[in-house]
Amino acid sequence: SLVDDAIRWQWAAVDDIADLLPAGAAIGIDMPIGLLDSGIRECDALARGQLPGAGARVFTTPPRPVLELGLEAPNDVVQALSRRLTGRGVSRQSLGLARRILALDGVLATRPGPDPFEVHPELAFAAMRGQVLPSKHTPAGVDARRAALRAWRPDADDALARRPARA
Repeated sequence: SLVDDAIRWQWAAVDDIADLLPAGAAIGIDMPIGLLDSGIRECDALARGQLPGAGARVFTTPPRPVLELGLEAPNDVVQALSRRLTGRGVSRQSLGLARRILALDGVLATRPGPDPFEVHPELAFAAMRGQVLPSKHTPAGVDARRAALRAWRPDADDALARRPARA
């Protein structure tokens, strides 16, 4: 984790999140918060609109019943339900995150106190640099993100080197 005078940064698995949410803390999580039973979340559309030319970097969060089917259900069943509830299909990327999204939703539903904020890294980086950055899958995109973090926190490279490996 990173600590400074006002901010504590910490990486955590969804299963550990309940222990990391102290009462009264402002917490940002890069996961969808607030699932619908049908329709499209307005915040997903608004976020895409803030990333001209890169709106595809924000995936549409499927409604809860679609997430509950997940990757285990036959794709034609999942797609039919998604079309019925939203008017469109659902990406495999969204379904791949279903277990984590539902786990976070379960933790937040039982936690007293203020809810964490949903954050989107692409929006944060665009705000930090004053423009949409190149794709994170390119060397220029990685460099631009690191430069944005270094401008905000000179020790960003050291902090990133200490982050846990992806599961």
